[in-house]
Amino acid sequence: MELQNLGAVVGRLEAELREIRTEADQQQQERAHLLARKCQLQKDVASYHALLDREESG
Repeated sequence: MELQNLGAVVGRLEAELREIRTEADQQQQERAHLLARKCQLQKDVASYHALLDREESG
């Protein structure tokens, strides 16, 4: 009976671990997406500043 209870506990822990890994993978993908978006926005801002500098000097 005790082994059966331990088996159930192990099963629940394994399921929880799979869920945590899935969540961690999703968070990693979201962070990668946000980082790519941040880099694009930084490039856009740099381009905007370059245009402003040209306009002010020209």
